[in-house]
Amino acid sequence: MMFKKKGFVLAIACVLILSFLAGCSQGGQPAQEEPEEQAQQPEEIDFPTKPLELIVAFSAGGPTDVPARILAKYWEEELGQPIVVVNKPGAQGQIGHAETAQAKPDGYTLGFLNVPILNLTGKRSGIYDPSSFDYIGCNIIDVGAIMVPKGSKYTTLEELLEDAKARPGEVLLTCNGPATDDYLGLLEMQDAAGVEFGYVPQTDDAGTITAIMGGHADVGLANLSNYVAHQADVVVLALLSDERSVKFPDIPTFEEITGKKATYASARGLGAPKGLPDEVLAKLRETFAKAAQNPDLIADFDQIGFDEIYWTGEEFEAYTVELENSIDKWEEKLGLDS
Repeated sequence: MMFKKKGFVLAIACVLILSFLAGCSQGGQPAQEEPEEQAQQPEEIDFPTKPLELIVAFSAGGPTDVPARILAKYWEEELGQPIVVVNKPGAQGQIGHAETAQAKPDGYTLGFLNVPILNLTGKRSGIYDPSSFDYIGCNIIDVGAIMVPKGSKYTTLEELLEDAKARPGEVLLTCNGPATDDYLGLLEMQDAAGVEFGYVPQTDDAGTITAIMGGHADVGLANLSNYVAHQADVVVLALLSDERSVKFPDIPTFEEITGKKATYASARGLGAPKGLPDEVLAKLRETFAKAAQNPDLIADFDQIGFDEIYWTGEEFEAYTVELENSIDKWEEKLGLDS
C-alpha cells in the first residue's frame, strides 16, 4: 500500500518537473496563445452584372436629356455595363422622379434628378421628397439668366428694373412655371428688386427663348446653358447666381448690380431610390466621381454651356435638403399649398 502511494507521488512530481522544463525552454515566458483568425477583407462586390437604367424626367433632346446621355457614355466605361437612358417626361418632371423614387433599390434603376424641380413637384404631389433618394453626386449647376432680345431697349439690368418699377405689371417677363426653378427665380428677383412684372408662362426654356426673340415678351428667365446656342439673338443682362460664370465671365450677377441677393439654378445630378446596399452606393459614387471628373466629359460639357463642377453625394443631398426648407415662403405663389 505504501509502495502504491509512493509511485503515485513520484508520477505527479515527474509531470510537474516536465512542465517546468518546458516553460524554461521558452525563455521562462508563459506559452503564447494562438493568434485569433484575422478579419476577412471584404471582397469586391459583383456589381453591376447587367445594364443599368437611367431615368430622365424630361423629353429627349432637351437641356436635361443631352447632358444625361453624355454622362452615361463616360460612366458606363467606369461601371463596365451599359447605361440605358429612358425618358419619362410629364407633369414638370414629376412622373420620372416618382418612378425613380418608387423603383427597387438595387442600384440598377437610377434617376437624373433636377433640383429644385424635384422639391417643387414633390411638395405639390406628396409622392416623394428629398428623403426618398440616395444621392450619388452632381456635376451640373445651370444658373438662371435674365435675357432680352438683341436690339432691346433695355441694355442694362438697371434700365429694366427702373422701367418695371415705374410701370408695375406692364413689362412682360416670360419663363416656365409655376412650380419650376425659373418661376422661383422670378419670385426671388421681384422680391429683391421691389418690382412686379407681367407674367407670360411657358412650358420649357425653348418657349422662353422663342417668345423674347419673337417680341411676345420684353424679357425672359431661363437657364444659362440656353444662351450658348442663341448668342447671336439674345443678350444676358445678369445672372441670378452667387458668382460669375467661368464660361461667360463678362456677365455680372444680379447682386453685383443691385446689391440685393436673388439666385436660382437647376442642379442636375444622380440619385437612386432610397435604401441601396452600402456597397452598391459606394461603387456608384466612386465610379460617378471618376466619370464626372473625366477631362473629356468636362470638355463635352463646356461645349453645351456648363461650367466644371463636382459635388459628392453628401454635398448634393445637403443642397437639396436646404433648398426644401428655403422655398417654404413661396408655397402659395408657387401653387404648392392647394
